[in-house]
Amino acid sequence: TSTFTFASGAGGLGFALCYKFGAKPPKLYAGPGFALDVVDITGPFVSIAVWLTQHVLRLSGFGLADGDSAFFQEPGLGACNVSRALGGGPGIVRDGLLNFTFGDVYTGLQLCYRFAGQAGGSGFDYALFQVPTMSITYPEDPFAFASVDRIEPTGAAIGDGSNTTFDIWGSNFDPATVKADIIKCSFGSVLVPAVEVLPNRITCTVPPRDGTGVEAVGVLAQEVDLTTNLPREAIGLTNSFVFYDQGAVQVTSVTPPGGPHGSTLQRIITIRGTGFADYGQIRVAFTGRQIVDGVLSAGEDGDDAPFILARLPYISPLEPPQAVALEVALNGQTFTTSGAAFSLYVATVISGFPGGAPLGTGGDDGTQLTVTGSGFVDLNSTLCIFDDTSGTGTSAVTRGRVTSTTTLLCPPPAPAVDTSFTVTVSLNDGLNVVPFFFDPLEFQVYDMGASVRVTAVLPRGGPVSGATRVTVFGRGFRDLGEGLLCCSLVPADAPAVAGPSAAGPCSAPAVLLDPLADGTTRALCAMPRASSASSATALEITLNGGAPGSTTSDRNRYIFYNDPVIVAISPTSGDAAGGDLA
Repeated sequence: TSTFTFASGAGGLGFALCYKFGAKPPKLYAGPGFALDVVDITGPFVSIAVWLTQHVLRLSGFGLADGDSAFFQEPGLGACNVSRALGGGPGIVRDGLLNFTFGDVYTGLQLCYRFAGQAGGSGFDYALFQVPTMSITYPEDPFAFASVDRIEPTGAAIGDGSNTTFDIWGSNFDPATVKADIIKCSFGSVLVPAVEVLPNRITCTVPPRDGTGVEAVGVLAQEVDLTTNLPREAIGLTNSFVFYDQGAVQVTSVTPPGGPHGSTLQRIITIRGTGFADYGQIRVAFTGRQIVDGVLSAGEDGDDAPFILARLPYISPLEPPQAVALEVALNGQTFTTSGAAFSLYVATVISGFPGGAPLGTGGDDGTQLTVTGSGFVDLNSTLCIFDDTSGTGTSAVTRGRVTSTTTLLCPPPAPAVDTSFTVTVSLNDGLNVVPFFFDPLEFQVYDMGASVRVTAVLPRGGPVSGATRVTVFGRGFRDLGEGLLCCSLVPADAPAVAGPSAAGPCSAPAVLLDPLADGTTRALCAMPRASSASSATALEITLNGGAPGSTTSDRNRYIFYNDPVIVAISPTSGDAAGGDLA
């Protein structure tokens, strides 16, 4: 059972399921689908009404319906209060429209809206929304009939105001272009002149500020109004322009931390850090390359810290492998200096050793699969993916460790029965696997006590001088790497111990022979020199060079005897025709 809390909806698209099996990367699934019933006001961004003139307002958003009601109140009052409704409100939504008539001039009024069509008709309480702000002005105002679509950015770093450009986007700014020299942007009580006034855009620079905080922002023609002979009021754009501390914005990690160089795949990276917020234009800069848009996403897996998603730009494979530094701007202009990077690498897997291990001897402190290759980089995100090829259902992913540019270590999994695996490696948490130079790696986990046995040894003895070629018969013999298959000589009277504690030396390297027709496996080895004659020796097979748990314990005796010596021949001659023993 999984429990989710949704902070926002997905509109008509609905939600898609991403599922992660264990340590494997998450995958997107076609079903089940999920839709969330969301109520929200999304536009317009700003509404401008003319004094004593009926103003018709059409809102956009989710869950809006006829019968809903709304009103505007002055900013800074906190919760919605119907007794402070202005413009003849509350108004009732009919045919998707609201009607208001304001008898005074106001700047940046805030919307209170109640979704009366929800909850079985009983409705919700009035809720305060950030958009649209409502400003009421006189008809002579150059912005009286303008439309404002958006502002960029919605925040600026403190101490960096003179370097931050503030844009107001919309239409019908033509009357303002005639008065471009008196058009100002207001940040609280501070007025700054417009740098550029166009029919669809007005540009100002944000004034410097020493401390963090929130300010109301507006635009106005700095002149005396002909109706009142008083200075003209600003058209409110937002009541929540944020001045933030850039020093608190830090990038701490990038996921994945790297990827294969020259890939044509469009890769999405996740950037985590502190102080992240959306101030209208999240941008991610890749040093010496392009700047891309980013998207702020809510925290996941119980982590409330938001993170940024961005698309990694394509980098030509003609460039050398490298770490590409990246920085983040929450308002599209002021970038961090954190030193975070995305590493591009060119890696190849060549071989693996050993090719197997006995049951119960794997793990971080046991037998390790050493993978050799080229171009390995340590990003603290190495995965070893063991795919079961024997049908036991024991595929597993373990955390690997890069030890050099040519080697990495993979702890094998711990199945309960004999299992064969193919092994792939990823240096970036499973997003991309490292290609093989030759064939895929194979690894076997075997049960020494149950599946590997010695049934016969021929010949059953030889001289202490050694070099006797001995064939060992049994089952489960296999070659797991150069020098690992050995004949092991142990005391014949030693207790027979199976499992991870079974051990024996590699007394003589063995060669794996072709199996017999009945499936019997065979190995050939040359006996070493013995120090003295003895009848108390057993010959075993070890599959992993004598490592713990890799030696049989069947105690098939092998006898070392003193080399024969000829001291006399009698008779010293005989019939040339020969004879027999009769």
